[in-house]
Amino acid sequence: MIKFSRILVIVVFTICIWIALPKDSFSDMNHKRLPVRSKIIEVGQGYGYEIWIGEKLLVKQEFIPAINGEITFKTPEEARKVANLITKKLLERSNPEISVEELVSLNILTLKH
Repeated sequence: MIKFSRILVIVVFTICIWIALPKDSFSDMNHKRLPVRSKIIEVGQGYGYEIWIGEKLLVKQEFIPAINGEITFKTPEEARKVANLITKKLLERSNPEISVEELVSLNILTLKH
C-alpha cells in the first residue's frame, strides 16, 4: 500500500508540474518566431535573394542553389519561391539547404529524361 501511495504522489506531482508549466515548454520551439525575412535582389540580367535574421545578413544567394554553374533566377517570382522555402525551413529550425528535387517541385527546374 505504501508503494502504491508513493507512485500516486509522484503521478499527481508530475501532472501538477505539467499543468503549471507554460504550454510552449513542451513544444518544439517552432512556434517562437524569429525575425527572419527575405529580400529579392537584381543580379545582372536575373535575380537572387538575401535572407536576413534581424539586422544580420545570413545568406546572399546570387545564383540558383543546388545546381552547377552561376545561373541566376529568371524572374523575381522564382527567387521569391526559393527564399520563402528557406525562410520556412529556418523558422522550423530544419536544414535550409535546397535540393534539385525541391527546385523541380517549385517549377524552377525541369528534369530532362
